[in-house]
Amino acid sequence: MGVSLNDAKLLVRMRGKGTCFRRLATLGRQQIFFRPSELVPSLKETGFSIADVERFLDTARDTGSADPLFQLLGAEEVVSLDASDYQGATIRHDLNLPVDVNLHDRFDVVFDGGTLEHVFNFPVAIRNAMEMIAVGGSLVSVTPANNQMGHGFYQFSPELFYNVLSPANGFRVAAMVALELSPANRWFEVENPARIRSRVTLTNLWGVNLFVHAIRDSKKEIFATTPQQSDYTVLWGEGTRLSSLDIEPGQAAGRDLKENLSIKLRRKFPGAVYLMTSVAQIFQSSFGFRNTKFFRRLVG
Repeated sequence: MGVSLNDAKLLVRMRGKGTCFRRLATLGRQQIFFRPSELVPSLKETGFSIADVERFLDTARDTGSADPLFQLLGAEEVVSLDASDYQGATIRHDLNLPVDVNLHDRFDVVFDGGTLEHVFNFPVAIRNAMEMIAVGGSLVSVTPANNQMGHGFYQFSPELFYNVLSPANGFRVAAMVALELSPANRWFEVENPARIRSRVTLTNLWGVNLFVHAIRDSKKEIFATTPQQSDYTVLWGEGTRLSSLDIEPGQAAGRDLKENLSIKLRRKFPGAVYLMTSVAQIFQSSFGFRNTKFFRRLVG
């Protein structure tokens, strides 16, 4: 659990746009996974003073802890929660279980630097994080989204966070960025599936993390209504079939015909269809982020 250089740059941007980090809680004791000097250009661009930068370098150089970074961002209190004492968390608590009510509405920022995917009871864990945030505060989660099977219990989709961190639960997503873990180190802003009325999917060659920043706008009972995937709620509300969503009746019939033909081809020529599918997947992997309907390139 920790903060990569990309994560740190985005946190610095948040600070530059006015996010308050004064009371900070982290899910797991956080480390930094970069050389402190690598962050200096971002700090200078954001307006940090030379004294602040030098103080950060002096304190972060000799420790693997992310606390100096959080203090640079303005944290006066840093509390960490973990199921064990192994990494020196300040509060020992299993996030599979509800947190003490004394932690509710207490923090300006709750930061998850790669913990939620390791907690089996995700709904309880994310609810814990949400309930710990004061109104006006922020939840920041950095979590695996693609090509990291086996890293934790889960890999997460944008749809999950857009529906969990929603107005129904008192939250709104301020930013969702896909971070490509490749030599190109590309960043992409991720669209809300409900807004574009389409599933936001990705097939690519590299690992991808999601950096999610959500703001708690009001105090509401969390999960009073169970989150549902947006395309299904549209279908249930309109009483239409999945194959006919946003498709005229004649087009839907043509789509059904293609689906039936595809099934027959797979049965009769399984090898050829497998080869064609593999080639298509390789091509899609090379251009996985090219769909600007889903992903908008950002400058890292």
